[in-house]
Amino acid sequence: MPRKPPKKLAVGEGEFVVFDTELTGLDFARDSILSIGAVKMCGGRLFPGQNFYRLTRPSCELKNAGVVAHGITHDQLQHAEELSRVLPDFLEFIGNAVLVGHFVHLDCHLSAGS
Repeated sequence: MPRKPPKKLAVGEGEFVVFDTELTGLDFARDSILSIGAVKMCGGRLFPGQNFYRLTRPSCELKNAGVVAHGITHDQLQHAEELSRVLPDFLEFIGNAVLVGHFVHLDCHLSAGS
C-alpha cells in the first residue's frame, strides 16, 4: 500500500507526477476520457524516461471536433482498454508522488461519470 506524501513538502524535494488527459469533448454528462499521459519529476528535474501513456476506450462516441483538437482517431482506439483497466496501472505509476494535473476539475468530473 502506498504511503502518503508528507503534508509539508518543499517543491525541490518532492516527487511529482504531472499528468494530462484527452477527452471526447467538454460535456460533463456525455463525454469521457480517451487517454492519460504522465511524466515523473523530482523537484525541478523532469525524468522523460519515466512516463505513462495509455489510450482508453471511450464510453461514448468520438466527435469529429474532438479528433481535430487532440488528434486521437477511431483507428487508434481500436485496441484501447476500458478506463477501469487502465486506472490501476496509472495508480501504480503514481506510487507515492504528488499529482499535478492540467484542467483536473474537468478530468475528475468526467472520470467519476465514466
